[in-house]
Parts: sequence; structure tokens; C-alpha cells
Amino acid sequence: ALQSESLEIAFTPLFYDIVDVIHFSMKLYAPLILEGPPGQGKHTAINYFATMIGWNVISISISPATKVDDLLGKVKIERQNGEIRVHMIKTNLANALDAGAPTNDLRDNTIFVIESINNATPAILSLLVSIFKEDINSILLPNGETINKAPNVHIIGIFDTSDGSTTRD
Repeated sequence: ALQSESLEIAFTPLFYDIVDVIHFSMKLYAPLILEGPPGQGKHTAINYFATMIGWNVISISISPATKVDDLLGKVKIERQNGEIRVHMIKTNLANALDAGAPTNDLRDNTIFVIESINNATPAILSLLVSIFKEDINSILLPNGETINKAPNVHIIGIFDTSDGSTTRD
């Protein structure tokens, strides 16, 4: 085991392969999906890579109850001085994905990990496709507006195959 600050990791060939794939994906700003059962070191490799380069990791867990609002933001309706105003309160992920938002540490120094994508509902899968596909340039927000997708967001999806499912079914 190698000690790096407070992180103790056993470097196996599989671990090296996962870290290499993560590094390659991050260099190209290409979204990545890591597939496999728990215990293969996917999360450990992501956290190790982020620690070594000084980045943050923001994990977003998908469940069957996850809604598009949970990933992109909520619509807030307020009444001010007799007028109704509609505001979009974006999540960190939506702010990072928005090419029109100022460049910030969220976009440049953060890896967004979307966990358990196999639990996604059809609406969430549709959103994930628009996030992961490089030829889709805009994302529809819950308030009906669209944002132009920033090209330099670091996103990794985790597909858990512990239930026997695979992406090839």
C-alpha cells in the first residue's frame, strides 16, 4: 500500500486501469461511465485522482425517486409588489453545465460523480443522455429555459451491476 497524505491505497492493475481511464477522460473533457459491481475501486480511484490533482468531488446519487429538479434546480415563484416573479434556483451541476455562467471552480476543479445511473427513471435518463452526449449542445431546465452546455465539465457516471444488469441488455 502507498500512503498519500491520509489516503492509503493498494495499487492493483485494475486500480491503475481505472485511474488511467479517469485521467484520459478528464484531459479530453469527455464524460465517462464506469460500470461494474461494488468493490472494484471505482469511487476510490475517482477520489484518489481528485486528491492528487487538488480537485473536489461532488457526488449525486440517483434513486427511482430522483427528479429532474433534483439535478438541475427548482422553480421558485414569488409575489413582490403585486407582481408574480419566477426564479430558477440552479444546482451546482446546472451552474457548471451552463456555458453562459461565469467560469468558476465548480467547472474547472470539480468532478461530478453521478452514482447509480441504473436507478434512473426515463425522465432522468433523458437528461443524462443530454449531459453525456457530446453532440447535444443544450439542456432544458425545469422552468422551460435552455442553457448552452459548457464543453469543459468533468462528469463521471457510475453504473452498478450488482443486480446482474449490464449496459448491453
